[in-house]
Amino acid sequence: MSHLDRITGELEQRFATCTYAVYDPRRACCHVAMAGHLPPVLIPASGAPRLLDLPTGAPLGVGSVPFETTRLRIGPGDGLPLYTDGLVETRSHSLDAQLATPLSLLTRPPGPLEETCDQLLDALRSPEEPDDVALLLTRAGRS
Repeated sequence: MSHLDRITGELEQRFATCTYAVYDPRRACCHVAMAGHLPPVLIPASGAPRLLDLPTGAPLGVGSVPFETTRLRIGPGDGLPLYTDGLVETRSHSLDAQLATPLSLLTRPPGPLEETCDQLLDALRSPEEPDDVALLLTRAGRS
């Protein structure tokens, strides 16, 4: 993250948010660091999805700010959606309400990843909102 922070400081647009995650399937863990980004959602194979309470950090490009890495246990069948703020931030709805929507949608039994992404995009993306939207949904394999 520190390297990305230095690179971002050299760009024309100097600030960006980021979630950086590295998954180790052998150890069933994921290391996550955030730079001013909204929290990812953990979808346990059994249990309710929840927003992860991780250290947010400063956006990339601020410079010389330490970033914390959190180690998460990601078991077989657990999911981890990562998304940009354009998916949940709108002018007409509160952020808390918008963040609650994916949690309610993700309580359903897990289907194919593409289908789940389509459901989230259909429910949350607003054509009237000009912000960019990116969504990446991962699920740990079962051994």
